Amino acid sequence: WEKFATAFERARMELERETLIIMEESNIKYTELLKKFGEESSVLPEEFFGIWEKFATAFERARMELERERMREERANKAAALRVLKEMEKENSKKKNETGDRGEDDELEDIIVEEEEEGGIMEKLRGQGIRVMRDS
Repeated sequence: WEKFATAFERARMELERETLIIMEESNIKYTELLKKFGEESSVLPEEFFGIWEKFATAFERARMELERERMREERANKAAALRVLKEMEKENSKKKNETGDRGEDDELEDIIVEEEEEGGIMEKLRGQGIRVMRDS
């Protein structure tokens, strides 16, 4: 029993010493932290970290709101671009219907289909004024 009591007392004293060292290091680091944030050394940890928690929460809320706003703007820009494209397509289609012109792309597609069936597509494209690279 005596050996156990002696070993227990030694372990308790070692733990107490280590705890005091850790607490002293923590106090030093906390004091340094307060200085970095311009706080007085008398500010209690509960008060300091309470303020910090409020700041971090407000900061995160602001970050999320900015992200939502950025996404709204992006969606609005995409919608505006889509409206412009649709209007351009509508105008282009209207012009084609008014003039009976099917447009260059449609004509080229017909030429390509015909020539694939008949051969000589390169010559036909050149005849349309399209520059065609020769195979080496």
